[in-house]
Amino acid sequence: MGNPELAREYREGGDQIPNDPRFTIVGRFLRRASLDELPQFINVVKGDISLVGPRALQIGEFEKYGYDKKDLILAIKSGLTGLAQVSGRKDISFEERRKLDLYYVQNWSLWSDLVILVKTARVVLRRIGAK
Repeated sequence: MGNPELAREYREGGDQIPNDPRFTIVGRFLRRASLDELPQFINVVKGDISLVGPRALQIGEFEKYGYDKKDLILAIKSGLTGLAQVSGRKDISFEERRKLDLYYVQNWSLWSDLVILVKTARVVLRRIGAK
């Protein structure tokens, strides 16, 4: 972003800026309907990311984790959806989403992935937490 104040507002706003001027009317609709995530399926098919997993971290976010936790997050592929996305999406803080990502990595199971996929469908269809 290049602007520390804007970056702070973005993080405090749950990784978004209210009435973000960069979004068009069509873009807002795509975002609210979670349709903007559909191109990521190409990355899933290619094997670059997983269907379920923690969200990818940006380089600057690694500093917020201790060495052992950073390695845990990096131990598995990022996912299109995850525990944090079905537990509140943008309605929970950045820190809470990262705690959920760590919990997911430490407690992974095939059953939890199936539950997350079902919950993802419910969250997307009902637009829960979409802004």
